[in-house]
Amino acid sequence: MKKMFVLLVILSSSIAFAAETVKYSKGFSVKFLHCLPAEQEVTFMTEAGEAKMVRSMHGWKDHKCVYTETITTGDNTVSRNCYFTREQVNELVSAMKSDPNGESIADQVWERYRNIPEVCVINN
Repeated sequence: MKKMFVLLVILSSSIAFAAETVKYSKGFSVKFLHCLPAEQEVTFMTEAGEAKMVRSMHGWKDHKCVYTETITTGDNTVSRNCYFTREQVNELVSAMKSDPNGESIADQVWERYRNIPEVCVINN
């Protein structure tokens, strides 16, 4: 239980710091719009040191876009599986296009979906 708490703290703080550095490439947003298999990897700094975020799209399954986000800091890895509807994908892509640097709008939309348990589930 303590390990899960520590991983959740790392994940939360990592995402907060990642918001400052994660950029959304045009290629990533186009592939995300169509939920085509793709991957985006970003390395960034957190209070705990260097971290890596890997975003992966796996295609459509049961009318939902299957997406995985994995954050690794040191020896700790936390991943989150998300299952986005077409409408949610459209909203996320629209936010990424209007905020390609991930500075405010896009991060807020991503964070909202990350916190909906019916959409995203944290794995350990």
